[in-house]
Amino acid sequence: MKARGFLNAIRMLRWHLGRTIPSILRHPSVYPGEPRKTALRRLADNLRIYLRDGAPCVAYDGFGLDLKGADIGGFKSQYAWIRHLCKTLDAAGRSASPFEEVVAAGDTQVPLLQDKYLFWSHLSRHGIETVPVLAHSVAGRLYDFSGGGLRKMPRFFAKPAGELCGTGTFMVEVRDGKFFDGDAPVDLDALAAKADFIFQPVVENHADIKAFNPSSLNTLRIVTCRTRSGALGLWDPGMLRIGRAGAAVDNFAKGGIGVGIGEDGRLMRFGYTHDREWRYSKMEEHPDSHIPFLGREIPFYREAAGLAMSAHRLFPSLRTVGWDVAVTPDGPVLIEGNHNWDMEMLQIVHRKGAAARFREIYGK
Repeated sequence: MKARGFLNAIRMLRWHLGRTIPSILRHPSVYPGEPRKTALRRLADNLRIYLRDGAPCVAYDGFGLDLKGADIGGFKSQYAWIRHLCKTLDAAGRSASPFEEVVAAGDTQVPLLQDKYLFWSHLSRHGIETVPVLAHSVAGRLYDFSGGGLRKMPRFFAKPAGELCGTGTFMVEVRDGKFFDGDAPVDLDALAAKADFIFQPVVENHADIKAFNPSSLNTLRIVTCRTRSGALGLWDPGMLRIGRAGAAVDNFAKGGIGVGIGEDGRLMRFGYTHDREWRYSKMEEHPDSHIPFLGREIPFYREAAGLAMSAHRLFPSLRTVGWDVAVTPDGPVLIEGNHNWDMEMLQIVHRKGAAARFREIYGK
């Protein structure tokens, strides 16, 4: 077993030296107006990150670590964050080497976040404003809580109960009592036989947020944290995630854009996104609606932050939670909570490393 592990480590090293790190070094600068480190210095940085974290940081240029004077020690990579979760659970005597085990079997309250049906059940019974579940499929059976109301709705969302990043989510349109995904008929019973799903009504954004992109539900990502003294607070003001034209979701895996929120509840100057090769780019306005970001106020921002804080009180064993909050015309509503909440993008949109904040919350 030790020999096999050693050979796998050598294979990964060859892969990263031959493919991943050269790909990162070819990425263009996200900040072309600022002086950049030499190619040799950027290579040295990436090798140091690899040795420190056990994996390259594909967000190297997104962080602006390729710029002269940038300190790679100030930023926390996603892989380093996952390794921390694994080590924390291992120290507690739990087996958590694969990331799947961290998500599914790490903390006893993690499944309440990861399973969308359990999440809704837990929050709604405590009076936290969240999107209702109209129906739920589990173990091949469909349970309809709407009393047959699904066929009377113009549309609703179907979401895999345990998936992340909007994977497998699609909108179901209802025409003459029949269900469609675009032009393709949808059989809810057949869908239930394939995987566990939840079915939820479509949430409408507040007009000021919907204006950026009306086809997607654009959400706030607000991270709450519990300090070592037990006090609850915000990790930082968070960000607004905005989808692209025609997209139903705002996730970065689907081309979404992240824009930092300032302490005053207004958007910062730049939005950021990345392609499938993890090449990051920034923009001052939405590329489809051409609405500038800078200074645009987030409606009900303080209420949204307060809602996230109230929800975190129901998860006392979790040190940090990343909440997806929709701002509707009537106020904020929780969509979901995330145990692994994309630490990288929050650092990018705020141009501020999380290493110091990380140590403050988690210790050394």
